[in-house]
Amino acid sequence: MTHRTGRSLAALAAAGLTIALTAGTSSADPIAPAAPVANSITITSTGDNYLLHGGIRPGTATVRWVNADDEMHMMAFARLKPGVTLDKIRAALAQGEENAYPLLADGPDMAYGGPGMVTAGQGETVTMTHLRAGAYVLVCFMMEPDGTPHWAEGMVRILQVRGAAETEAPATAGTITVDDDGINLPAGFTGHGTYAVVDTGTAPHSFSLARLDQGTSLLDFADSVGMASGMGTQPSGGALVSGIDSLNPGQTAYVTLDLAAGHYGYLSPWDMEGPALPPQSGEVTIP
Repeated sequence: MTHRTGRSLAALAAAGLTIALTAGTSSADPIAPAAPVANSITITSTGDNYLLHGGIRPGTATVRWVNADDEMHMMAFARLKPGVTLDKIRAALAQGEENAYPLLADGPDMAYGGPGMVTAGQGETVTMTHLRAGAYVLVCFMMEPDGTPHWAEGMVRILQVRGAAETEAPATAGTITVDDDGINLPAGFTGHGTYAVVDTGTAPHSFSLARLDQGTSLLDFADSVGMASGMGTQPSGGALVSGIDSLNPGQTAYVTLDLAAGHYGYLSPWDMEGPALPPQSGEVTIP
């Protein structure tokens, strides 16, 4: 189920892949930027849950996700085959993540351009394109320190996408490209507004943005997130705020940002396979 479902959560965590990096400390009142299109839904996590406020139609649709909990969470996003129930999903997941793959309408390697992980007290706004009608499962595979996955504590939910398709595309402040050799921010990137994120490479990629705490390197924070993901703890040195979980070649999604002044790092978590940062990484200062 996307976060890229072709790789297990354990493998992602071990490689430090589950990174959407940004603001240094959590906020007591997390707010996600306003949706850039009318077809939008706000999802709030007040614990191990997804609370849905409204609904969305197919096509171009925005998810505003607010993590009001005190833990890091993720939102794996996948369309289900007709007739699949929440009970069937839970039963399959209890036997292992791969056992849920046959329940997915688009297979385990489908990329929807959905939200990335967020740490406690953070919010993000992500717009997906070409979303098809149907039932979608939202799942958090993060773990408690005792190894219990968040989905087993209630963080699994079905979202119905139905109605007339929305074709409105967001107005953008520029385009961020991710390819097999790097990430290119648009000229004059301000960190404010909506940005198209396009995979112009020949392989799947993702996009995450980070504001690092003073004295913490991008690599150090990436390592902290990887360890926290595998141990059920919280990362230090920064905070996960916004990102696109995964994109297939040629695919476009959008991030809406309202970044505070500070020093930021950006990378493609999908390409981080070892102890070093991938070529799809860099830094930028927002005045």
